[in-house]
Amino acid sequence: MRRFRGLDPDVRREIDSRAAFSEWLTDSDTPRFTTVIANRMWERAFGVALIEPVDDIKDDTVAANPALMSLLEDLMREVDYDLRAFLEILYTTDAYQRESIPDREGYAHQAPIMRRMSAEQCWDSMLTLVLPDIDATLNEPDAVALDIYASYEDLLSMDEEEFEEELEIMIVRYSDPMAYREMRRESRENDDQRNSARVRMLTDQLKKARKRGDTVTVERIVQSLRDLGITGVRGRDRLRVNYMARASDLPSPAPDGHFLRQFGQSKRDLISASHEDANIPQLLNLLNGFVEERLLDQTQAVLRREMIRARAPLAQINTAYVGVLSREPGPEEREMWLRIMRGDPRQGTKDMIWTLLNTHEFLFIR
Repeated sequence: MRRFRGLDPDVRREIDSRAAFSEWLTDSDTPRFTTVIANRMWERAFGVALIEPVDDIKDDTVAANPALMSLLEDLMREVDYDLRAFLEILYTTDAYQRESIPDREGYAHQAPIMRRMSAEQCWDSMLTLVLPDIDATLNEPDAVALDIYASYEDLLSMDEEEFEEELEIMIVRYSDPMAYREMRRESRENDDQRNSARVRMLTDQLKKARKRGDTVTVERIVQSLRDLGITGVRGRDRLRVNYMARASDLPSPAPDGHFLRQFGQSKRDLISASHEDANIPQLLNLLNGFVEERLLDQTQAVLRREMIRARAPLAQINTAYVGVLSREPGPEEREMWLRIMRGDPRQGTKDMIWTLLNTHEFLFIR
């Protein structure tokens, strides 16, 4: 270790062993580090690593394709260990953009292995069928901490008397929660009186829309409040299990029971702890959870709304297939759904959406 750091191994000076080890471990001259990170990034892109398992690399370990492994190591050094740049190169290769391989037998890295979408990809894909503009749900990167920042700025701007009043409120908050909630209720009522009639009307509509689970209307009203200078959604609101926003804009990990956790989002207590394995909660969620509550029962969901506008059964079938599977239906599929929708158009429409969202074609990346 001393020789690696350019020190005289015979001179026993005090050094920080942890700092020295971390520097050695991540140094570009340490071949194992470059091999490990390049191998992990290849597995992330293609589904199978050149060295399996990725966490058991020994001195005598040989990659499945030594020449490719050497090329990836050189590429990792060339981009100076910028993982985003490294993955961008992998994603633009001809091999990655080919149709996925259904199994590992005879696999030679000619294309990615077929895999189910990640939990985040599944969630965002579902939201595109519910919300008119999924990107409209995004807040600033520090949105989750807005309450904390605002409270800190308020404390800094207070004089001694105001600070003592705030301190008394904090004491009540933790010593008598019921009294504190009553104080907060009165404060909100006073704030409402100071707001304009427009804001009060939108706030009332927002409460009603949230109560009936109309997520599309909720997002529209929130945006209207933002246009009036009202934040509408503060950081703590995004902790709710039923909040509708991109996975990247939700707390990570999501609360227990959330769609993301059911579909394998990492709990972040271990490295690479996410998974794409099937389980019973996923099945139940697709059968009678998110799909039914947020899509089938909501006529304001963007897919339902577009299908209602289409009117003609054939146009509705095309709308559903393009919206869910990004392709038009085949002749046999079109005929089958036409026959079903002639019997009961309303139920047939719901059955078609429910069926398409439960297919492997929707859940798996080809």
